[in-house]
Amino acid sequence: MQDVGQAVQSLKRSAQAAVEDSERIFTELIRSIERRCSEVKELIRDEEKVVVSRTEGLLERLEQEIAELKRRDAELEQLSHTEDRIHFLQSCESLCVPPVPGDLPRITINPHFSFESVSKCVSELKERLEDICKGKMSKISKAGRAVGIYGCFTETGESSEARATAAEVETCPLCMEPLQKKQRLICTHAFCAACLKRSVETLGLQCPVCPKVLIVVGDQPEGQMTVNHLKTRLGECFSIMYYIPNGLQTEAHPNTGKPFTGIQTTALLPNSPEGQEVLKLLQKAFEQKLVFTVAATDGAADRVVYNDIPHAGDHIQCREPDFLKKVRAALRTKGIE
Repeated sequence: MQDVGQAVQSLKRSAQAAVEDSERIFTELIRSIERRCSEVKELIRDEEKVVVSRTEGLLERLEQEIAELKRRDAELEQLSHTEDRIHFLQSCESLCVPPVPGDLPRITINPHFSFESVSKCVSELKERLEDICKGKMSKISKAGRAVGIYGCFTETGESSEARATAAEVETCPLCMEPLQKKQRLICTHAFCAACLKRSVETLGLQCPVCPKVLIVVGDQPEGQMTVNHLKTRLGECFSIMYYIPNGLQTEAHPNTGKPFTGIQTTALLPNSPEGQEVLKLLQKAFEQKLVFTVAATDGAADRVVYNDIPHAGDHIQCREPDFLKKVRAALRTKGIE
């Protein structure tokens, strides 16, 4: 009871800290977007002022030229009625001189001038932000649900609400020895990995201490599983391609925050009635993040490797008489059957 109470308090503190951090980060993000919005509005207004000022200057010069031409036209009209030919010729010479080409502004009118391109860019930015938010929210949601241990569920299928991490337990309640490769259930009970495996093989999918049904969830990073049909001289088979990209380790992995090297590999499975059943079980195991893990050993540290579920890399291995039985047995220990 004391361990559970401490776990609940620890959970509450962690949740409150996560809420405060999230609120602070989103507030900073909103402020950043507001600053960018102000910058865009200022840019538009500045460009508007420049274009309007330039256009008004051109209009003023055009009005001056028009006024000058009207003045000359009026004087020429007046001269046309004079009878003093000498005065007419002298005045007409100066009035008929055309304006210097450089004095007249050359204007190209763009009837489609607008800031639509700016609006389009802002709209594209909005769509990209929404896409990024959707992707990140999906990852955040998965990170919140991800548990790299056995998950404990009630017999009705409802998830246990006791998701807190209990205080450190020095001994395994099954073997009464110091914990080896500790596996902690969401119900806070912890066991040696080997002891829990034997318990599952003997008692089935239930916590050895409390009457809870277990669903196993692993620490496999996000990835893809693709299945294709192959026909060879040895018969038909399934080609299973796994792809897990490089990424960062989570709290469920050996070195939290450190990069890990992903994996892209292919495994084979015979296309038989039993092989089809095993394929469905493997797909279920992949969905529950049980096929791969991030290695903690020195030889392959920080690399994605196969978990303890057998996989065949060639046609000979996948057609061994007991291969599918071995795969089924490994899946059964993880609650996949």
